Amino acid sequence: MEMNLEEIREKNRAALISMLAALGMTALKLGAGLYSNSLGVLAEAAHSALDLLATGVTLWAIRLSSRPADQGHAYGHGKAENLAALAETLILLFICGWILQEGANRLFSPHVTLRLEPWVILSLLLCILVDLNRARLLRRLAKKYRSQALEADALHFSTDILSSTVVLLGLGAVWTAGFLDPGSLPGRILLRADALAAIAVAVITAHLSLRLGKKAINLLLDAGSADHLKLVEKAVASVPEVLRLNNLRLRESGPSVFIDMQLTLPASASLEDAHNVTRLVERAVLEALPGADLTIHYEPEESDLLTKLRNSALEHDLEVHAITLYTSQDKGLVTLHAAVPEETRLAEASRLADRFEESLRSLGHEFLIHLEPKKEQTPEGALLTLSKGMEQRLLETLERIRASESQVSRFHRLRLLKISGQLNLSLHCCMPGELKVKECHQTVSRIEGLVQKEMPEFQSVTIHADVLEETDQEAWLSKPLEI
Repeated sequence: MEMNLEEIREKNRAALISMLAALGMTALKLGAGLYSNSLGVLAEAAHSALDLLATGVTLWAIRLSSRPADQGHAYGHGKAENLAALAETLILLFICGWILQEGANRLFSPHVTLRLEPWVILSLLLCILVDLNRARLLRRLAKKYRSQALEADALHFSTDILSSTVVLLGLGAVWTAGFLDPGSLPGRILLRADALAAIAVAVITAHLSLRLGKKAINLLLDAGSADHLKLVEKAVASVPEVLRLNNLRLRESGPSVFIDMQLTLPASASLEDAHNVTRLVERAVLEALPGADLTIHYEPEESDLLTKLRNSALEHDLEVHAITLYTSQDKGLVTLHAAVPEETRLAEASRLADRFEESLRSLGHEFLIHLEPKKEQTPEGALLTLSKGMEQRLLETLERIRASESQVSRFHRLRLLKISGQLNLSLHCCMPGELKVKECHQTVSRIEGLVQKEMPEFQSVTIHADVLEETDQEAWLSKPLEI
């Protein structure tokens, strides 16, 4: 999924404005901190300086993540935003460690004199207003475009508001201490309020940073959002033709969401029906998660009886096929063929069949099992080249058939095979994708019979049907047959 031009511009503009604001506030807080000798204000200046670096990382990540998918990055570059968010988390944790260390030193050191001027307080109030506006802008864009890098920036500025407020309270407490006896307990506590405020800022920032880092790591490890999974399940459940949703997997890469799922459809559904159901599911999911990238597989429903029968056959080392179910008012009848090794004695084969039938007694059906030898080896064959005469006859025969069969657009991939001394022909034909499998099989069987009638030297003729894409129809019809 690629971002549109408007999204790229809006996200880049927000990140650039954020970076310029961080630059101005870093300079303002640094000046106020050096002048006042306040650890809280200096901590805020360091915080803003590293915010400036983090915003630069965000801007780089947004520009990188907007690149379209290429050969080396089939899922795009969206995880650059998740990496940026993780980098910002580490930066914030580094800040917190430094603030905690300096705060602890000031708590246990002699009293530090602060110079509290009105412009120092006003500079912090101005920074709070700026942070309030850009946090609101970034939070809105992060939610709109599901950008974790912008979400990380919004978190930074939200913590800046909180930490600046705590620092202001600390400065107010130090100012209040000037009216009290420095030797009294309240006076000693209030004089250290600046260091306590800095420590509180560090603890708050570290807690929020760890939450953001955990989310970034989960997304880098392809841990899908539980909320998104619920939305997808609800969307698929709204399509009544889907019997079951299986193997739902979801991964996120920056703002992009990739979804892989398997649908169980009625066994009677045609290929066209399955395609239509898939389109309905895709539409429902995209309404819930706009812009998601979907991969949908589908499989026909298999009855519990067939599932248990085949599982039991595997447990008893039997190969079963030609399974037919007959129903009546009393109970059903199941006929099947079971293959056993050629050298197995009849008595042993009968015991195998009896144990197999006994394991299926709970299904309430009668079973008729036809025993037959299992071929131990696959016959070896040879791939031959058609002679000029045979090739010419075959091409003329297929051209006549194609002229009379409206559903067949092209024959190709002809192969002459020799197995056990007999010649066999294998080829492919192109047919419309909306054609039902039953109709496709009838057409293919009819053509196989016509070819074998015209060229009896072939022991068997096997035709494989390929889907003809609508965009390629004219090209298929204009191409000659391929050998």
